[in-house]
Amino acid sequence: MAKAPAALQIGNTTFRRPWRIPESLRALKKFNKKYNFKKKRKSDDYEGSLINFVSNTGVLESKGTVKGWKGGHGRKFLNLCQKFGLITPRPIVINGKGTYDLNKNGEDKFILDFLENTNSRIKIEKFPFSLTPLGNMLAETTSDEFEITSEQQDIFLKSLYYQQQPSILHSLGKDYKGENIRPLQLFLKIFFKLEKLGLEESLSTGEIALVINTAWTNNIDNIITEIKHFRKTKKGKEREFAKGWFEEKGGKKTYKANFDSIWTYADPNISYLVSTGLINKIGKKIILNFDRKETSKIIAEENELIFKDDYEYLLNFWSGDILPFENKDYIVSKAKINNEILNEKFNYQDKTILDNKVIKNKELSILTTAKNKKDINLLLQARKIVNTSLKTTDLKLDSRAIDLFTLKAYEQLKPNTIKKIIYKTDDKIRELNEIEFYEAQKNVSKEILNTLENIEGESINYNGVNFEPEAEHLEWIVWRAFLAINSFNNEIKKTRSFPIDENFLPTHKAASGKEDLFFDFDDYCLIVDVTFKTGGSQLRDEIETVFKHTAYKMSKYKNKPVYCLFLAPQININLSNSFKGNYFFSENKKISGNIIPMSIQQFTKLFSELFHKKKLLNPIILKDIFDKILKNKDNQKTNEWLTYINNIINTQVKTYEPKIQKN
Repeated sequence: MAKAPAALQIGNTTFRRPWRIPESLRALKKFNKKYNFKKKRKSDDYEGSLINFVSNTGVLESKGTVKGWKGGHGRKFLNLCQKFGLITPRPIVINGKGTYDLNKNGEDKFILDFLENTNSRIKIEKFPFSLTPLGNMLAETTSDEFEITSEQQDIFLKSLYYQQQPSILHSLGKDYKGENIRPLQLFLKIFFKLEKLGLEESLSTGEIALVINTAWTNNIDNIITEIKHFRKTKKGKEREFAKGWFEEKGGKKTYKANFDSIWTYADPNISYLVSTGLINKIGKKIILNFDRKETSKIIAEENELIFKDDYEYLLNFWSGDILPFENKDYIVSKAKINNEILNEKFNYQDKTILDNKVIKNKELSILTTAKNKKDINLLLQARKIVNTSLKTTDLKLDSRAIDLFTLKAYEQLKPNTIKKIIYKTDDKIRELNEIEFYEAQKNVSKEILNTLENIEGESINYNGVNFEPEAEHLEWIVWRAFLAINSFNNEIKKTRSFPIDENFLPTHKAASGKEDLFFDFDDYCLIVDVTFKTGGSQLRDEIETVFKHTAYKMSKYKNKPVYCLFLAPQININLSNSFKGNYFFSENKKISGNIIPMSIQQFTKLFSELFHKKKLLNPIILKDIFDKILKNKDNQKTNEWLTYINNIINTQVKTYEPKIQKN
């Protein structure tokens, strides 16, 4: 008898970062075109070959041999895509030998039945693991390097809106005794219940892992009671307390899994909830995205979704259609809000939709001549040209004509077309907000300093919320310190390798294979790699990556020096010894790099004394300090060099003094 799962699993640990899924779907689509289902029906062959292919495209990283991934990781990857409605289900396996039950043409019998029972209302390939319309929508999106775009958020929202457990896509075992759960709605209901009761409107990793994920109930009152008890008794660090709670509640016997498994699955659940754009992550906590609270409330208050059969459920899940509550007025309202933000807050002139006001003089509209969508698109392009011209000339147009032009265009466009424009304005607003955030950092040095001073502690505060700092928060606060220092030439977004949300908080640590931070100054380039690791783990995990990052940037920026600042709570002496040599191979050449190890405390001192207090710290002074640190490293033993670094910092904070302004 199949066992019921120990914990609610929205995603899985194969893909912890949702923004990598579009690229993986594109790889899957390419692979399916090459795979011959007529001849090869062994599940292990398909799944093993697929994961090798996906790995070789660079979507997944394989450590050592990919052989160990065959079967298990292939099935996890496919299972994830299946549960999110992105691909068709795994075909039935017959004879207990891992052979897919397909017809003589290699077509999946279930898909054929689905198409027949739904009158082929959606287009879908008949072969196994075909992308659904929803999956194709996600595969066709333009991927950001490490962040989810507005369009991708909308697709993940469509997916999680319909996701139900158990369902034809979520088998929970024959002995499952729980209720039918819509995970997204369940979490949203909990948030609004917390708000109603006047409790902190957040959910921590421990509360998610040990209360919500393991409850298997829609009884919000019971869940809230347990959350209140968790908060009342919580002491010390979250994970340590959660482990004690786990044992107190009966451990593995009660939870049907060990603590590490229960805890681990909270992470992908959080990631995929955040991917909808309705929820933000703050440390080990999640909160509602205030800007989308209206949408969250609509979903939270909906009745249960009822379908006549599995085919109807899949039809709604797979179609990628706009959601039931997204009528024309709802979508136009969102477009209008975005336009107001762009125009009123940022004075952004490339208007997409204007005030939805009634204009009686319809003769002003040139859209009356439009006969089809192509004509409308041409007119919209003309509208953009007009906007561009208005920026560079003194030409004045009747505002009523401009308003009517846009209004009439939107009246004739389909909701999905309007949403495409909303995606672009969402991303533009996000871009402009980050610029505004960057410009504000030089004025909040006290807040940055306070966070730097507490980043190694048990708690930091941001916008009134206390949370435990993780690796990404060290990257984030050092990034903010350099934004405050200012004067770099690269795009703001290109200065970081970690994703941020609408609140400018990191949702994950920096992507593997890239430096944490990078700044292109006038006279030099600076890599910044940070870590909470100390001792042997620091030496083991950081040395190769730091060398690689430095070597790569040196090969790319040959006309100016490249420095690498390595920050950690304490600097391992053996790691420093390697940095002191600074010799590594790049393109079969032995080269020397400028790597400066520095403790978080030392960097904090520089920021405190030279920037916060004296308003002096800039790229030129930083370079001067780096050069002084590097000058005598070859003539000193490693322990002497580390002492020397500390002396240089102590000396320099006293050397630079603000210039006295003469009257």
